[in-house]
Amino acid sequence: MIRTTALCALGGLLLAATSPLTAQTTPLDRDVDFVRKLATELRFIPLAQQEVDRLQTQYRDSKDFKKVFQLGIEVALVGARSDPNREQRRSLFRESLDKSREFIDRYPDDPVTDDARRTYVQACYEFGQFLLDELELARESSPDKVPELESTAAEVFRNAVAECDRVIAGLSDALYDDGSERQSKYFAMRLYKGMLQRETAQAVRADRGALSGIARDTLENLVFDAGEERLIGQRAFFEMSRIGEVLGEYQRAFKDYQMTIGTIRTALDEADEHGVPIEAQELMFYLLQEASDRAAICLFQQGDIDGTLKFIEGFRADLKKYGAENSDVFEVAHPFYGHPVFLTEAQAWAESGKPELVSKALEQVERINQEHENDIIGLRAKQVLEDILSLKADAVSGALLFEVAKGAYQERNYESAIQGFKRAYAAMSEAERDKLGLELWGVMARSFALEERYLEATLAAIHGLESHGRTAGGDPESVADTMYNAFGLYRRDTKNEDDPAIADLTSRVTRLAAEYGGEESEAKLRWREGNNLLNDRKYAEAASTFAKIPKGTPYYEPAQGRIVVCYQIAEQFDKARDTIRAYLDWTQSPENALPGDRSDLKQIRAETVATMAFYDAYLDYLECTGQTAAKTTDATRYQPTIDKIAAFLSAHRDDGANYVGRAYDMMARLYAQLGQIQKAEETYRTLRTLEPNSALVPLLATQIFRSHYDAVQALETEYTALEQRGVTGPEIDGVAKRLEAARRAAVASGIDYLDNASSPQYGVLYNTMDIAADLAKDDDAMWPTVERVGRKITELFSNDPQEGEKVAKFVTPSLGEALLRQRNFRDAVPFLQAAVAARPNDYPVKRLLSLAQGGWFEFSKRGALQEVVGLDQPKEAYERHWNEYRKYIRFLGVEDYSIEWYEFYWECYMFAHRAGAKGDSEMKRLAETLFGKARSIDDFETLRKHRGKRGVELYQLFTAVHG
Repeated sequence: MIRTTALCALGGLLLAATSPLTAQTTPLDRDVDFVRKLATELRFIPLAQQEVDRLQTQYRDSKDFKKVFQLGIEVALVGARSDPNREQRRSLFRESLDKSREFIDRYPDDPVTDDARRTYVQACYEFGQFLLDELELARESSPDKVPELESTAAEVFRNAVAECDRVIAGLSDALYDDGSERQSKYFAMRLYKGMLQRETAQAVRADRGALSGIARDTLENLVFDAGEERLIGQRAFFEMSRIGEVLGEYQRAFKDYQMTIGTIRTALDEADEHGVPIEAQELMFYLLQEASDRAAICLFQQGDIDGTLKFIEGFRADLKKYGAENSDVFEVAHPFYGHPVFLTEAQAWAESGKPELVSKALEQVERINQEHENDIIGLRAKQVLEDILSLKADAVSGALLFEVAKGAYQERNYESAIQGFKRAYAAMSEAERDKLGLELWGVMARSFALEERYLEATLAAIHGLESHGRTAGGDPESVADTMYNAFGLYRRDTKNEDDPAIADLTSRVTRLAAEYGGEESEAKLRWREGNNLLNDRKYAEAASTFAKIPKGTPYYEPAQGRIVVCYQIAEQFDKARDTIRAYLDWTQSPENALPGDRSDLKQIRAETVATMAFYDAYLDYLECTGQTAAKTTDATRYQPTIDKIAAFLSAHRDDGANYVGRAYDMMARLYAQLGQIQKAEETYRTLRTLEPNSALVPLLATQIFRSHYDAVQALETEYTALEQRGVTGPEIDGVAKRLEAARRAAVASGIDYLDNASSPQYGVLYNTMDIAADLAKDDDAMWPTVERVGRKITELFSNDPQEGEKVAKFVTPSLGEALLRQRNFRDAVPFLQAAVAARPNDYPVKRLLSLAQGGWFEFSKRGALQEVVGLDQPKEAYERHWNEYRKYIRFLGVEDYSIEWYEFYWECYMFAHRAGAKGDSEMKRLAETLFGKARSIDDFETLRKHRGKRGVELYQLFTAVHG
C-alpha cells in the first residue's frame, strides 16, 4: 500500500496556514516567494530547481546565501513528495533530511535556521511516512526486516520530536502573543510534535497504545490553546482524529473525521460574518477535502461500499457549495487534497460489481491518471487500474493497460512493464495504436535499454518508427534518439562487427535516424559520433566528424570547441589556435549574427566563445609550464598567461562556468611557480569557496603546501650556511625571522590542507607535522598542532601497507613527544614505547620515554623552581638513562664536561635525586655521586662561564635542586 494522503503536501499548507501574509521587502524575498510557489503550487520542480541554482550563483558571496540554500532544501523536499519512483523518493527525502541537519548544525544560531528546523521536521515526518509504507509491506512479505524498519522509522520520528522540542522551548513565550508570526511558528511545531508522536506509535506496534495516548494529549492541548475556530485548531483536531486509524479503530476515526468536517463547515459558513480572510477560507477548504479523503478511506477499509459512496456524495456537495457551484467538481477539487477522494470512489464503484459502475470507475481513474501523469497520485491511480483489471479485465481498454504498464515502468519494474506493454499493444484498437503506438514502443525500448538489453531496445524502437512513425501520436525524434543510443551501446558490446545482420541493422538505424530527425538529427548523430571517437582517443577522426556538423544547427558552434579539444589533446596547438581564430572571426561577420528571438542559440554562442577563451589561455599554460611532449618551461610567459586567464574570468565567468575551477587552479599554480605564494593562496581560497567539492581543491592545496615547503627548505639551507660560516648579528637574525615566518605559513597551509582534503597525502601531513615540531622547540603553543596532525596521520596511514612502517618509525615518536610536552604523560608513554619497539636503537626516543616516566625540574617564567613529576617512576627512568642512553652519548663522542655531557649528567642526577627523595637510599647515594662529579671541575666554573645561556641554566638547576 502506498501512503497517499493529502498530507504529502502538508508542509506547504501548514506553513501557509500558520504564517502571516507579509509583504516581500527585497528582490530576493520576491524571488524566494516566486520559486516557492513554482514548487508548491504549480509543481514545476525542475524549473524551481533551476531558479534555485541561479539564485545560489547570484548570491554565493552574499550574506543571503543561507536563505537561498534553505530554499533549495525546501524545493528538494517538494520534489521528493511528488516523485513517483520509490527509490528516487527515498534518495530525495534522505537528501533533504541530511542537508537540513547539516544546515542546522553549521548555523545553529542564524535566524534562517528556524526555517531549516521546520524543513528538517517536515523531511523527517514525510521520510518516516515513506518508511511506514515499507514497514506495512514487510509485515506481509518480509517479516525478518520488520524490526530494523521499525527501529529506523521510530528513530527518524524521535529525532524530529527532539527538534520540535528545541524550537518549542525557544518560542514558549509566544503562546499568548495572539496573531504574531512567532505564535504561528510555535503552534506549528506543537502540531508537528503531536503528528510525529502519533506516527511513532504507528511504527512501534508493541508500544502503540501508550504512544498514541501521548500523541492525543499533545494534540488535545494544542486544540485547547489554539481554539477550534482557528485553522491551526482544526488542523490539530484532524490530526488527532487519525489516531483512531493508527489504533485500527476505523469507526471511531470516521466519527472524529466527521466532527472535523463539521467544524470546518461551520467555520466556512460563518467566515464572512467573522471576517475570516479569503486565504484562510481557501486553506480550510483544502483541509475539509483532506479530512474527507481520510474519512472515505476509513469507510472503504471497513468494507462499507454503500456508506463510502454516500459519504462521497456529500463530499461532492461540499465542493459545489464551498468551491464553484456550476463547475465540474473534479476541477474544483484540489489536486492533492481532493482527487484522492475520487480514487477511493472509483475503488468503491469497482468493488460494487455493477458493470455500469465499473465503467465509471475506469473513466474516473483514467482522468485522474491523466491529471497526475508523473506524481505519486498518478502512481496510485495506476495501481487502482491494476486492481480493477483483476476484477473485470474485459472492461479495460488497451490504452488503460498501457497506463498500468507505465506504472510498473515508473516503479522501475522493467520486466513487468515490458510484458504489460506487449499485452496493451495486443489489446489496442487501430485508433489506439495510431494514437499511442509510437509512444508505447518508445517506452518499451527504454525499458529494454534500462535492462541493458540493447539489441531488443533497438528493435523495439525500429518497430515503433517503422509502424507508427508517421502517425499523429508520439515523438518520433525521441524514439529515434532511444534507438540510436541503444544501438550504439549494442555495437560497443558486440563481438560480431562483420556479421551481415549487423550491417543490415546499421542501415535501418541510419535511415530511420535521418528520416525522423532531419538536419538537426544529422547534427546530433555526428555530435554523438564525434564524442564517441573522442572518448576512444581517435582525435583526428573526432575532429573530422565534428567539422561535418551542419551550420545553423545547435551543435555547430559547440562542435568548434570540441575540435579545439581534439587538437589540444593531440598537441596540435597550431591547429587549435587556428580553429579558435577562425571561429571568433566567423562570429563577427554580419551574416552570422543571431536572430533576436533565439535566446537558446545566443546562450550556445556565449558558452562556445567562453570555451575558446579558456582554451586560448590553457594552450599557453600547457606550453609555458612544460606539460607538452617538449617538456620545456618558459617562466617569462607565466605572467602573460596569468593575465590571459584573468581576462577569461572577467569576461566569461558565467558562460564558461565549467572552466572557472580549472582557470583558478592554473592561475594559482603559476603564482606558486613565480614564488608569489600569498597570491597563490588567495586564488586557492577563491577556488575552494566556489567549488569546495572539486577534485582540483586538494591537488592545488598540495601544490600550495609544496611551495611553502620549498621556501622553508631554501631558508634552512641559507641559515645553515651562515651558521657554519660563524655569521652572527642582524644578517643571520634576519634569515632566522624569515625562516620562522615561512615555517608558520607552511604549517598553516598544511592544516588548511588537512581540513579540506578528502584523502590527504602522507607526505604533506608528515612535513606539516615535522615543521610544526621544529617551531615547537621554541614555542610550546605549537605542540597541540603536532599532536593533531600526528593523530590524523596515525588514523589514516597506520595500517597502510606502504606508509604504515613510516608511521611507526617517524610519526609515532613525534606524537609521543607532543603529548609529553603537553604534560599528557599517560597518553605519551604508549606512543613512545611503540616507537622504541619499531626502532630499538632510537635513543633520543628512549630519552623522551625516560622524561615521561621520571619527570623533570624547570624554572617558571618568574624564576621559581618547579617539579614536573611525569608518571613518577624516576628509578626506571634513571636505569634506562644510565644503562642505555649513556651508550648513545658515548657513541656520539661527547667529551667530558662539554654542554652535552652536563645535559646528560643533569638528567641522570635529576632522576636519581627524585628516586632518592621517595626513600630509595641507593638512588640517593647515586645522586650525590653524580652531583659531585658534575661539580668537580672548578665548582661548576666551566659550566657557568663557558657554556652559554644553557650552561648557566644547568648550573642553576643543579644548585637549586641539590640545595
